[in-house]
Amino acid sequence: MRRTEREGHGPVRYGPSALPGDGLPVLPELSAALAGAAGRIRDRPI
Repeated sequence: MRRTEREGHGPVRYGPSALPGDGLPVLPELSAALAGAAGRIRDRPI
């Protein structure tokens, strides 16, 4: 039985991360809606 030949792996590429350092950008309208909803959180879960 013939052994299979190992395939070489291509070069490993290192580049900048896919996300910016501060995370994903958020729309101002969404940010305001989330901030408003955070103020309406109940003290204990139902």
